[in-house]
Amino acid sequence: MPQFTITINDAEAKALATDMFSIQEWLEHAVHNKIERLIDNIIGKATDRQPKKITSAEKYQMIMDMKLETGAERTARTEAETLATSNTFAAK
Repeated sequence: MPQFTITINDAEAKALATDMFSIQEWLEHAVHNKIERLIDNIIGKATDRQPKKITSAEKYQMIMDMKLETGAERTARTEAETLATSNTFAAK
């Protein structure tokens, strides 16, 4: 299972501490909330099922079974498409 670490400086930690009890818990909640929204969005677009009516375990299995384009792959594809389009216009 991937693990991610972020580093913030003392001023950033002090500022965050004025708005929350636990920076660690807030970060974990923010990331898990984002993941849940993304999973529901992906499943909603890729299937005719309602994500809110599917168990988390089933959602995770569905995501693992799908071929999904990463953000890096999408960026590379759109940049290549943009380049191909601009080359087409330049050739005219």
